[in-house]
Amino acid sequence: GVRASKQPIAAADTMLPSYGSINAQAHFKELRSLQAILDNLNSELERARKTIQSEEKIRLQTQQKLNVSLSKLGEAEKERTSLEKITHNLRNKLNALEAEYKQVVKRTDATKEEVEDVKSRVEQFKAELQNSEREISEYDKLLEEADRENKLLKDKYEQANQELEEQRTRTAQLASDVEKQNDKYVAKLEKTSRELKDTWAVRFSRFEFSSKALRFAASLPLDERLEVERYLVELDSAENPCAHTRGKMRGQGGVQHDFLRLGPNKPGRIQFNVKNGVIHVVEIYPRKDQDKTDRQY
Repeated sequence: GVRASKQPIAAADTMLPSYGSINAQAHFKELRSLQAILDNLNSELERARKTIQSEEKIRLQTQQKLNVSLSKLGEAEKERTSLEKITHNLRNKLNALEAEYKQVVKRTDATKEEVEDVKSRVEQFKAELQNSEREISEYDKLLEEADRENKLLKDKYEQANQELEEQRTRTAQLASDVEKQNDKYVAKLEKTSRELKDTWAVRFSRFEFSSKALRFAASLPLDERLEVERYLVELDSAENPCAHTRGKMRGQGGVQHDFLRLGPNKPGRIQFNVKNGVIHVVEIYPRKDQDKTDRQY
């Protein structure tokens, strides 16, 4: 039988409404092709979004390095400006001392100690001025290196920003492609569902099917759809459709549930209720996708 519970003899293929249906086979082939394209596009979109995350990280790291470098450059420029003022003052003092030294040397009454004192201070200021000028020269080298580093970082940031924007554009296009492809798939699935609804309305006149149940059955390959129909034929022929199910689902009113076979090693589940002799099929799905639901029984 098609169910785990004890059932009548399974219905023959020739009793099933979709048996030999060329349309069903063609529809499934087209749906599978559309789904494959959609899956590929979704995979590309996922990779593209990960690339965006990676490029955003690179851009952020580059921005942080650039900010640190610009901060160091600003501090170095302040230090150099301060040294420039010190050097300017030293140069003025040295000029004044050198002028004073010349005057002392010319004086006939200047003592040797007085001459040596002025000369000593001149040499001292010369040394301080040389140190200050050397520091300025070192800062100039540092500033030159910092400028080069900043230029490289700015170029890297601009490149990272450009690549990020280009990737965002590609990703947006991919997202649009996914949406369009999904619309194609849904349109095809809805059309197939409507055709299946019309087909089943003839054979299963005491049934009503939810849109979700119809879409699932419409998406199946023909052999699996026939297994669903085989179960429905047995359910239709049962005097009491609820007698052979696995019982009511917890917390879902009068909804019954049962197992059905979609294919070799492919168990499925069906949910339905019966009101006024009409069998309302709520949902059909692969059992493996409903582990949480299974644990409710």
